[in-house]
Amino acid sequence: MPILDKPLKELKTYTGVSPKPADFDEFWDARLKRLRSLKPEYKLGDPGIKCKGAIINSLDFIAEDGSSVHCRVVRPDTKEKVPVLFEFHGLAGACGGYSGKLKWAMAGFAVVAMDCRGQGGFSSDNAVREGMNLRGSIVRGVDGAPDQLYYVSVYSDIVQLVELVKGMGFADTDRMFAHGGSQGGGLTVACAALCADDIKGITPVYPYLSDFRRVYEMDMIERAYEDIKYYLRSFLPQEDAREKFWNALGYIDIQNLAPRIKAETYWYCGLMDNVCPPSTQFACYNKIKSKKNMYIASYHGHESQPREWEDNEFKFLTHIAGLDG
Repeated sequence: MPILDKPLKELKTYTGVSPKPADFDEFWDARLKRLRSLKPEYKLGDPGIKCKGAIINSLDFIAEDGSSVHCRVVRPDTKEKVPVLFEFHGLAGACGGYSGKLKWAMAGFAVVAMDCRGQGGFSSDNAVREGMNLRGSIVRGVDGAPDQLYYVSVYSDIVQLVELVKGMGFADTDRMFAHGGSQGGGLTVACAALCADDIKGITPVYPYLSDFRRVYEMDMIERAYEDIKYYLRSFLPQEDAREKFWNALGYIDIQNLAPRIKAETYWYCGLMDNVCPPSTQFACYNKIKSKKNMYIASYHGHESQPREWEDNEFKFLTHIAGLDG
């Protein structure tokens, strides 16, 4: 097997090199309490797409900082409550078209897909943040308090979305799930961690946003993580000045969130992934305490998955949702 990262034997015990802030749990517990006390304004819209057997809506809500978050909902045309599948997209992308979600609605899920604020969709980012915003979102807000971090806002949007959907008449709140790839995989993990009592199963695909220092030490910061390179070389060229920076990123590092997860987890990892290196994924995966399994693609990188993964994911989610007959 080609080697990009640590040998698989070492990956299975690797737990990361990036720090966890001393007040990490206190910070997130306080945010969750606040977020769950809010009742955001929202609007269900008609996008003008019709399909027999399905109900299709846009969903827009106002986040805690006044940003508008756009989502798309595709669900079975039934009066019964149905399981919900939250869907998260890759970096700089968007939640995609309505029609691509019909296979999940046909299986019996209500699919709720969210546009990340300020990326390629219709969600806005109205927050004021300290620090540079060139070439990426990881370092946005890093010079301010933790709640100024861009991904703190995105994770908070997810929590508000889950709380909002729980109150909608179509949602079976005992059967809620999440999936996504790359950035969407990282957000899937964050969703399961921050909404741990609600999310019952997840299928993250090569997740982003884990073990930032490891990516830097591997010199794999040219693509998804390149804003870290620009920030460090522009503002913190000396190694001894970087500890505060790494600690600040710890608030959004999904490996620090992983111990909170209660959901059954089916994880996809390509061992030749040079965008989200395997070790960064294992740093997170190895901290998950709930029932879990990993699909390992030895010769795949950050690319389309083997054909059988799509079917495996479908079987996994429909089975734990009780939709496989």
